[in-house]
Amino acid sequence: MEVLDKKISATHSFNENEKIQTQVCIVGGGVTGASLAAFLGKQQIPVVIIEKEWNEVDRIVGELLQPGGVQQLKNMGIEQVLEGIDAQPVYGYSIFRKGKSIQVAYPLGDDFSPGMGFRNGKFVQNIRALLNELPSVTRIHGNVTELVYENERKISGVKYVTEDGKIVEVEAGLTVVCDGIFSRFREQLNAERHRITGFFAGLVLENATLPTPSHGHVFITDQTPFLVYPITSTSARMLIDFPGDQPPRITDEFKSKLKSKLVDDMPEILRPSFIRAVDEGQIKIMPNHKLNVQPVLVEGAVMVGDALNMRHPLTGGGMTVAFTDVYQLGKRIIDYYHHGAFETIDQAIQDFYSSKSSYTGSINVLADALYGVMSDDELSEACFDYLAQGGHYASEPVSLLSAISRNKKLLIKHFFAVAWFGALNKLKKSFSLHSIRQSYLMIGRATVLVRPLLLAEKPSWMMKQLLTFSNLLYKR
Repeated sequence: MEVLDKKISATHSFNENEKIQTQVCIVGGGVTGASLAAFLGKQQIPVVIIEKEWNEVDRIVGELLQPGGVQQLKNMGIEQVLEGIDAQPVYGYSIFRKGKSIQVAYPLGDDFSPGMGFRNGKFVQNIRALLNELPSVTRIHGNVTELVYENERKISGVKYVTEDGKIVEVEAGLTVVCDGIFSRFREQLNAERHRITGFFAGLVLENATLPTPSHGHVFITDQTPFLVYPITSTSARMLIDFPGDQPPRITDEFKSKLKSKLVDDMPEILRPSFIRAVDEGQIKIMPNHKLNVQPVLVEGAVMVGDALNMRHPLTGGGMTVAFTDVYQLGKRIIDYYHHGAFETIDQAIQDFYSSKSSYTGSINVLADALYGVMSDDELSEACFDYLAQGGHYASEPVSLLSAISRNKKLLIKHFFAVAWFGALNKLKKSFSLHSIRQSYLMIGRATVLVRPLLLAEKPSWMMKQLLTFSNLLYKR
């Protein structure tokens, strides 16, 4: 196959019916697409990556990479993309609830590095800059408008529009679609439909002094949960949750309510930078999404990243899932390419899809389950008190949150342990028919919350039976 020269760009003069040929065509040059191009390019695999906006973009999410995500960068040999952007190490979490606080450290040991906080735009540009050093990777500035079908079950490439309006076709042995949250090709490659679960309002707290340096901060309040974590040596990101299907409007009344409702729930040391950020009005709104994986198997194509799978961003698991997708898919592509078996790459794609839940299922379940827990006053109290016990009651749950562990059985164990812990505490305070009923209902809410999340992540036969039985006890 003739491979396109690396130097081609949006300024190249195309013939009207020109076709570009490559081994792998990547749709989207964000975190997922750019890192996959870098991983494959380091193995000299011919790659064309098409992105409509190569300039730096200001986003409010994708700014906290958990230790498990840092490990994926190391696995791909591209961890240098964390350098030179004033990224800040994150060693764990401080959790605040109703005047109390606890600290939970990542159980890093000798094998894992700390998490990292950074500006998303700077990070993405670092990954993209790495592509310029890889001769087998070609960056193209264009807007992909169509997946090209050789027949109804096989994709042979894409068509894109250049800046001057020309339509160009790229023919590829494999087309990787990773065009993000608002993917235009999702319906062709994933049978699941995404839904909006709420919104995050994002602020940058300049010259912020964090209560616990080099930590993420979770605030569980009667109003709404919010997060704060470092993204540079002098600033921190704040994300405030707003449930519902309509985004909040940024008005003077909205800003006034933010200050009046949240100031009392944060330590005094954080208040000045928060008030300044609200007064300056640099508030961005981002929808939060839920999307399960139900791939549509089409020869010659695969979907990864947020285009395929999304969960609540409360736990900062999105980039870790994306980099896990990239590593698991990339190493399969590399293996098939170097063994001269690229004609059968669809076997690798099916294997990637079928094994995905074993790598990312615990991250998906924990993200949405923990958000549900934080939104329930009794369960959030039980969770806080459970973690406050320390020892393995704290280290094992945070190993799951950080993706140091991806053990779904461990996740299920601690999730239901939290519910039972809260229920037993309720009975200890007052043993009566009323408290027994309240404890039963509390465990029921936890069960109803986690059941669909587990069912979406390929549970074992035994787990399916248990979840089915739980439906007899606790119906939604």
